[in-house]
Amino acid sequence: MLCGKQRGLEDRVVERLIEAPATMKVLAADLKAGGKQGPRAVYKAVGNLIRCGVLAKAGMVVRVDQEWARVVRNLVQHPIAPSLAPGERLAYRFTSLANLDAYWKTLVLGLEELEQDGQVFVYTPHNFWAYLPERKESEDGYYRHFAEQKVHAYHTVGGSTAADLAFKYAYQNQFLQIHAGHVGGLLRTDHLKILGDYVLNVRLPKGITSHIDSLYASGRGVADFLPELVGIFETRTNIRLTLEHNGPKARKLKKRLSLPFYFWQS
Repeated sequence: MLCGKQRGLEDRVVERLIEAPATMKVLAADLKAGGKQGPRAVYKAVGNLIRCGVLAKAGMVVRVDQEWARVVRNLVQHPIAPSLAPGERLAYRFTSLANLDAYWKTLVLGLEELEQDGQVFVYTPHNFWAYLPERKESEDGYYRHFAEQKVHAYHTVGGSTAADLAFKYAYQNQFLQIHAGHVGGLLRTDHLKILGDYVLNVRLPKGITSHIDSLYASGRGVADFLPELVGIFETRTNIRLTLEHNGPKARKLKKRLSLPFYFWQS
């Protein structure tokens, strides 16, 4: 049991990663020093925990999944968040959309723990993420949490098609404002989130971006082209995620994205 006297290998894996993320090699070495399990057993335990939604993995780096951590926050009482010095930058590559989304949410929810200004800025050319079946429950919970946690979010969707507007009307609320319309100067491949001085960017390949644009431009609703959308991401692809602590860039993006919105005065 986690934090209990009798701990299995999976418990020790989680407890070690609560302290800090680690590569698989470092994790296996740390756990070998405290027990008799070899690397193969550690790799198997990590795989089981990823499938259960307890851990998230990018490349060889593993960290505690922030969504799971929120569920057990009262037990853990240990904020899990990435911490970069000004000017530092991390980059990851994914071939699986599900793994990307899980890791992305882990970073985002962790950053919300660090940033106290209570404002989140988002840009997506089209927010298809809200409709992908294997991640929909997670997405719905994420959009709900703004109102539940009283965090103000300003989400710009870079299109005004029927499907874009359907997302706006389905998800906007007092704390989550959504604007649907073209924004100049931003790449159609980029999906941005800005929290404080941190900028996260998910960059999709141009071929995928063009295909998604054509689906939305067809005028159909998401439900009508969802099978085609899912098919795009069922094939292996190259998706890049970057996280950077860059105050000037964050402020520039916030200024550009804030124009359509009204802001609450504290």
